Amino acid sequence: MKSKSTSQPAKTWIVTRHRGATDWLLRYGFKGQEVAHLDISLLKKGDLVIGNLPVHLAAEVCRKGARYFHLCVFVSVEKRGVEMTVDELERQGAHVAEYRISKALVCGSASSMWSFIDECDCS
Repeated sequence: MKSKSTSQPAKTWIVTRHRGATDWLLRYGFKGQEVAHLDISLLKKGDLVIGNLPVHLAAEVCRKGARYFHLCVFVSVEKRGVEMTVDELERQGAHVAEYRISKALVCGSASSMWSFIDECDCS
């Protein structure tokens, strides 16, 4: 007889402040807990996060064992800062792509970063 798993199923988080983005995701079958800002401490291993997070937060999502799916939109200059509809997002090439991100370097200042880069043998 198989024992029941006590682990919680993965949760899907939709992270956006934009109605058009939420509607676009729904059009393509992406459903989950909609939040304007993601509280990283709530993530569990195996959770799915879909949105447009800054890279340092996306890296934290991955570090916690969750999966990060970026809502990619090639926004034209004239559309920057403008709320877009689902159809406008389509015209701007919206799509979802999974990224696996990790922090590679931590520097306290730009000068320490440049020192580190100067010492690297990248040839």
